[in-house]
Amino acid sequence: MPTEKGTTFRARLSATAKRRIEKIAEQYNCTYGGKGSISDLLNKIADGHLTVKRPTIPERKISGNSLIKLQIKAQKDIRGTIYIISKSIADCQGNILDIKVNIEGEFGTFCLLVSLEKDDLLVDLLNNLLSIKVEDIQDFNDERILENKRIKRKFEYSSLEKFKQQNLLIDIRCILGLEINIPNQQGSLSDITRIISAEKALIDSLSQDFDSQKDNAIVRLFLLLKLETETETETEVEKITKIMNEIGKQFKVERLNAEYLI
Repeated sequence: MPTEKGTTFRARLSATAKRRIEKIAEQYNCTYGGKGSISDLLNKIADGHLTVKRPTIPERKISGNSLIKLQIKAQKDIRGTIYIISKSIADCQGNILDIKVNIEGEFGTFCLLVSLEKDDLLVDLLNNLLSIKVEDIQDFNDERILENKRIKRKFEYSSLEKFKQQNLLIDIRCILGLEINIPNQQGSLSDITRIISAEKALIDSLSQDFDSQKDNAIVRLFLLLKLETETETETEVEKITKIMNEIGKQFKVERLNAEYLI
């Protein structure tokens, strides 16, 4: 490519990088032969005729959908675990938006961001996941391995003996995120935590960002659902609805978008 002194230079790009830059060139009408022209794009930038701005990443808010964060523990050497988890989510019309896997010792932790078409599908989804047993994936594993496995629940609220007796495959935590817009006035955060305490809900984490210009604050609240039985699952989900309704009487409240749940 010509420079001010008439010299040229070459750049080696991966196929992926080349396609991305060609796509940017197309967006700025820098084309040759019907395709994005990298050379034309760079020439216009160098001549000062074009400024390429960093694209604005849209807020990953899924309107009308229920977003939840799942943390699932399972033994790492049992085959079919991800399959049965994914199937349970799909059966409840759920969509996995993000998944991360961390292996520590004999256990693997799956962190999933899941969207549901409707909030009322959440109870069914959680009960489906909680009822997964080792037998559900026995076709993928050696029978002797499954007989010798004893899955241990890792969370403090779990009933270890009950978990062993039922031979369940996974241990699960479900986290729901709320974003609350509150005025910068004394007692606002106290009002919110009082409502949560009254419903005997568990706070997983909480953060607060102040905006001095607007004289308000954004509270991001993560609530942990205590999951043991089908009845308890339904009760826990009802708690969240009550909490949102009560907080909504005083402040603007909505579910957190994907950016904060991943």
